Amino acid sequence: MGGPGLATLDIEIYRRAVQLGDLSGATVLAIAQMLLIAIAFLLWSRSRSTELIAFRVQAVSHRRLSLAPKCFFLALAAFFTVPLLALVAASMRTSHSWSLKGWKVFLGIQNQRGIDFNMWRAIQTSGKYALIASCIALPTGIAATYALSNRRSSQSRLSALVILPLAISPVVVGLAILITYDFQPFDFRSSWLLIPVVHAAIALPFVMRSALPVVDGIPNDLRSAASTLGAGPWRRFFTVELPLLKPAISTGLAFSMAMSLGEFGATSFLTRRESRTIPIIIASLFGKAGEIPRTTGMVASLVLIVLTAMIVVTIDRKSHI
Repeated sequence: MGGPGLATLDIEIYRRAVQLGDLSGATVLAIAQMLLIAIAFLLWSRSRSTELIAFRVQAVSHRRLSLAPKCFFLALAAFFTVPLLALVAASMRTSHSWSLKGWKVFLGIQNQRGIDFNMWRAIQTSGKYALIASCIALPTGIAATYALSNRRSSQSRLSALVILPLAISPVVVGLAILITYDFQPFDFRSSWLLIPVVHAAIALPFVMRSALPVVDGIPNDLRSAASTLGAGPWRRFFTVELPLLKPAISTGLAFSMAMSLGEFGATSFLTRRESRTIPIIIASLFGKAGEIPRTTGMVASLVLIVLTAMIVVTIDRKSHI
């Protein structure tokens, strides 16, 4: 969104690694970013109190919002809605007039010189990666959450560690994999499975943060009662605890799929021509000169937003059934 003077560390790392081929410079910047994050995380973790504070939950009477909060929420909704409407308009307009050329190129109805992609294959690839990433992140995140919840003495520190991966840039993750697994027999960079695995690793903290409060909130008396009735650990988990985890699982699934569908940073380092996702194609379209590639990129962006919203809303509705 900005020029060279507004470039962040992520942008500079990506520019040096992909556009300039300067892996050494990109690596130095990535290490510097991780050191800054580690120092900030250390200072933040030390400032936290190690004692858990219990808050008394009081019933709040239902009151109608006053005019000021209503205006604030309306302004906030307009702030996020207007760009979406502008995106819809931009997908159907060139600099001279209204046109559906971008949609025709996107749907494959019209050919355009310089634009060579299969959007339907990209949608299938993105959906496949999102599904695989969710299947990896959900069971791994739930298992890690139970491991954290059982360590009461160091729960605050372990819970804080869950936040740390959120601060690590996906660009740094992609670069680290690119320069680490570059020798046999560990050269996995050409494997398509590496991309959903990275997506799962990025989504894992979100799954754990959504599941940790639910796991901690399950009463121990409920587990003891199930054990008294003869239920083993696995049967107790599937019959007693898993139904209580359904909202957290739905939230983690929605987060995993949304993160995978929209992930660009790490994927940009690992993708191949036959495994390009929707965000990669969007970036390539906006990198081409001309109005038609730009309009087609607007169409692809709009489709990605609609696809992600449909998946999240569907998962949310299924969780309430």
